Amino acid sequence: MNQLPCGIDFGTSNSSAGYMQFGSQTPRTTSLIPSIVCFQEGKVLVGTSVKENFNRLREATENTVVRSVKRHFLDPNWSVVLPSGKLLSADEVAGEILKEVQTEIRRSVGFPIERAVLTVPLKFSAQERRLLRKAAEHADVDVLSFVHEPFAALISAIAHRKDGAYLLLDWGGGTLDVTLAKKDAHLVFELAHLGLDRAGDDVDAALGEYILQQSGLPLLAELPSLSRDKLLVACEKAKIELSEHAEATIAIPVFLKDKPLLQTITRANFDRVCDPIVGQVMETLLKVVDSAQIEDYSLASIFLAGGSVQIPLLKRRLEERFGGRLELLDRPQQRIAEGAAIAAHFALEPLLAKPIAVQLSDPSVKEARFLPLLERGQILSDNLRVATELRILREDGARNPGILRLYEGNAEPSWSSRFERQVGEATIPIEAENLPKHFQDTVRLECLYMGHDGELVVLADARSRKLQQQAVYLSDICYGVDLSRYEEQSGS
Repeated sequence: MNQLPCGIDFGTSNSSAGYMQFGSQTPRTTSLIPSIVCFQEGKVLVGTSVKENFNRLREATENTVVRSVKRHFLDPNWSVVLPSGKLLSADEVAGEILKEVQTEIRRSVGFPIERAVLTVPLKFSAQERRLLRKAAEHADVDVLSFVHEPFAALISAIAHRKDGAYLLLDWGGGTLDVTLAKKDAHLVFELAHLGLDRAGDDVDAALGEYILQQSGLPLLAELPSLSRDKLLVACEKAKIELSEHAEATIAIPVFLKDKPLLQTITRANFDRVCDPIVGQVMETLLKVVDSAQIEDYSLASIFLAGGSVQIPLLKRRLEERFGGRLELLDRPQQRIAEGAAIAAHFALEPLLAKPIAVQLSDPSVKEARFLPLLERGQILSDNLRVATELRILREDGARNPGILRLYEGNAEPSWSSRFERQVGEATIPIEAENLPKHFQDTVRLECLYMGHDGELVVLADARSRKLQQQAVYLSDICYGVDLSRYEEQSGS
């Protein structure tokens, strides 16, 4: 069994893997693999060959082509029909992409990897993580843990930097993720983060609608699927070209009813198309800065990662706001895989960036009281088992269900922290019969970290519920990491 763990960034548009060569402390990455699959009779094509020959492959009725399968992870009923008539689920299609990632790794290091840290968007649910784990199993990869995509990119970018606050904007094909973190010595803690389902694919769609409007053609949703797919692929290419040139031409020889489509779009028109989406990106970024209670001038650097950060209008808006602290990361589409590789190679365990507490008083009470459950800096490992008990007096035999509300504090010890951000909630109904008039209920809380799913879970049970457990998943919390091993071994 080889002992070379790696990091895998399974992206909506592109995927890649990062790894550490034996004896090297610098992460390397495979080439980018477009996350697109073509199923033929007895054969599967993945990546660049499909993207470069998309129109020809998509036009052939005996082929089934799938783009952006990651977007279908939340739909349990989604499936694709192969030429043979067999149905494949989203995780099985994703598994084909991860098999291609395995092939690229084998070309780079000489053998396949067996263990990996996988990256996920901020808004990825427990269900989606489990599905991604199944996809990895199809490629014979054991998932060590999950790490948020922007935090992985930040690990790669912030290592060996001076202490300070750093903002990372990761805008790829499927999601927008923004993270603000503070580095203190070797410790890095998230102060705030926010994800948005607006990404490069939405820019492609908006550009497609503009082209159709200029050509007097039906809306994107009204097009046959083949024509729609052709247009979106052409718009993605034009978007990339407009990042460097003043104009781009969209040319599709056979588009609709055997007629061609030919349109030229200027940078100025592209800016107008992008303006609403870029406005949402800026709004999300500024919400993160405000939530972290950081002034613009306090930010040491603003890192840009992901393919969509190349959009000219976004770069201008960011430069107007942050000036010379803007830093387009080299290899922006591969920084996430690099950070995941560092986490895998050095077995970096996530830390809790902020304390977690349970609310004790009714939310209508002006001064809410909280009972701390976990402290800032807590190592999140599979060994985590922290339990506590609450005693709740139920007056006059009241049978109103109890509401368990969990809050994240600010980046301070719990005794001085303000718990203002709710990160989980569960209803605990009364199920026991014949309760006494003044019943003192006992609620037991146990905090666990499920490393395989990368989620912190609080289990609650109560005497009045006959000790049936209620699980609260805390997936939207801030994390930290100790980079001392990496920085010391790779030279700071």
